[in-house]
Amino acid sequence: PTGLPLLGKVLSDRHYKLLSREDDRERGRFEKELLAMIHHLSNAPCIGMWVIFNEGWGQFDSVRLTELVRQEDPSRPVDHASGWFDQKAGDICSVHNYFRDLVVEKDPAGRAFVISEYGGITCRVPGHVSTEGTYGYHAETTETFAPRFHALMEEIRSLREKGLAGAVYTQVSDIEEEDNGLLTYDRSVNKGLLTDTIN
Repeated sequence: PTGLPLLGKVLSDRHYKLLSREDDRERGRFEKELLAMIHHLSNAPCIGMWVIFNEGWGQFDSVRLTELVRQEDPSRPVDHASGWFDQKAGDICSVHNYFRDLVVEKDPAGRAFVISEYGGITCRVPGHVSTEGTYGYHAETTETFAPRFHALMEEIRSLREKGLAGAVYTQVSDIEEEDNGLLTYDRSVNKGLLTDTIN
């Protein structure tokens, strides 16, 4: 059985109703479009990994779909369930972590451990936003944003020696309703960061 311990229970992505995948026609359509997309984009050198599901949205049958993706494109690793509802498939143990202490967890399946989303520090720069509403973990100014970002980068660096295989900061630029980018929505303001900190 596949599943993720959650409040003492195992969550299986074969419980279609729980993850909004009750309609077998929709599951079939998703599978068909997934394979068509991989076939169409298989020669794009900028794609380093296939991510089938993100944070449980519409997730279903990830173990089986991981094998289908591997058959379609054996040249790239697969993140079958980015962030949530790990079914012990795919090539990485993918965790999203915005609230907890950053740690490296030993994966019983021996997969590489990746913090595939972290950060999310909000810093609104007036005149460079797309909407009035915002979502994120607040820093009021670029002066407070930069030290928080630098501290987070140091924390990530310290995890490499503990086995962290990769980390993805959220996010490069602000988007609609999320002002947590390193750059503003219009890409005209760098929020006080130095390039060598990112590298």
